[in-house]
Amino acid sequence: MMLNACIGLSFLVGCGVLWRSLPERDVPGWMFAAMMSPIIAGTVLVVAAAVRDRTSG
Repeated sequence: MMLNACIGLSFLVGCGVLWRSLPERDVPGWMFAAMMSPIIAGTVLVVAAAVRDRTSG
């Protein structure tokens, strides 16, 4: 569920930036980092939980 929530946040940032109503067509450079950060954070949390479960039982 955490990874799904993080992917949803990434879609939220991407849609907010790509479908904005400003007349300029250039996409800001920070958008890639803003979209990838929640995905990476969610993946790290899932892998950490999997490693913890694997080592504990």
